[in-house]
Amino acid sequence: MKARGYSLIELMVGISMLVVIVGMGIPSFRTTILNNRMSAQVNDFIVMLTYARSEAIKRNASVSVCKSENQTACASDATWADGWIVWVDANGGDGVLDNGEVILRKGSALEGNNSLTASTDVTTFTATGFVTAATSFVTCDSRGEDHARVIVLNLSGRPKSADYDASGDAPTCS
Repeated sequence: MKARGYSLIELMVGISMLVVIVGMGIPSFRTTILNNRMSAQVNDFIVMLTYARSEAIKRNASVSVCKSENQTACASDATWADGWIVWVDANGGDGVLDNGEVILRKGSALEGNNSLTASTDVTTFTATGFVTAATSFVTCDSRGEDHARVIVLNLSGRPKSADYDASGDAPTCS
């Protein structure tokens, strides 16, 4: 009578081949997850900046964006990765969220321990859609500067994703 099934050696060879294949696939899957997370966060932030600009033009009023930890008040000691607020800056675009000013949107903290930094605490769009100061927002993850993404906001107010900041320098992650 012939035995059916696998021998212990055949089973061990099959398992070791499976371990090698899975071991090669996991690092590339992690890279895919990190790339997709970074792209989604950059795109969400660009959409928010575009929304703020379009609201400023539509309302014929200044609209500001600030960093916020609790999405109810601006916080200069927070980071952009903690979240942000978009509001109608009714008193001439002073960049201060005052009582009675309408909050249009709130953004929550970034996931995956990603960072989002900029040289400014507040960005203000005028009624024409221009910004009061050009700035760059740098998004980084655990991989550092080599994989950093930059959102450049020039004086015309149109945000764009780039590999360099507003002055043409490579991004730095802090």
